Amino acid sequence: MLTVVGLFFIIGNPLSGVALPPELYPYGLGAFGQYLPLGAEVNLLRRISFFPEADTLMLWVTLLAWLALGALLVLLSGLRKPKQA
Repeated sequence: MLTVVGLFFIIGNPLSGVALPPELYPYGLGAFGQYLPLGAEVNLLRRISFFPEADTLMLWVTLLAWLALGALLVLLSGLRKPKQA
């Protein structure tokens, strides 16, 4: 659980590209931040708002992949047997 918190909040927020464009981050880190949900969401909203003709397919695919992963984890959690006290 702590790893997920670290990935999404401690690393994902600064690398998402909200305050600075991903191109200003060190090589590879800006691109990595765009594959996290917050980075893909912010970049998608920016492209739709300011550049309506820009390609947004990869951003939608990224968000749908995170949605599918979350749904899969919810379904798998229902298959677990509860612990006996």
